[in-house]
Amino acid sequence: MQRWWAAFLGAEPRTADRRTAVLETTDLRVVIEHSEIAMNANPEVAGVISLTISVNSAPTALEIHDRMTAFGSRHHRATDDAGGVRLWYRDPNGTDVALRLPIDASPDNRPGQEIDPDHVVARLEAAADDGAVSSD
Repeated sequence: MQRWWAAFLGAEPRTADRRTAVLETTDLRVVIEHSEIAMNANPEVAGVISLTISVNSAPTALEIHDRMTAFGSRHHRATDDAGGVRLWYRDPNGTDVALRLPIDASPDNRPGQEIDPDHVVARLEAAADDGAVSSD
């Protein structure tokens, strides 16, 4: 779990105590607590169904995507809804983690529909090459 989040955030875990690790960026802090009681719990039992991490530039989003790919974690879907265009990954506990991208959906996509995730990655790569920034 610590290695997955380290790859996702590009931050090294810091041990707080024997059961707790903390990963921090300037915008986000993730605390991973190991519990013998919850080790086999599903994310729904723990109350976490999904998380969304937003980034403000295409190059930053692509860097995160590239770290996840290098780590062996692949996006499994892409969506376009009120929350924006998101690439979805699963952490080792099975929790869905979305990377909200600073790009608009393809004009021919209907809002609320699933998008081909490989098409979204191609658009993200193109936006990163152009130095695109947030569309907010």
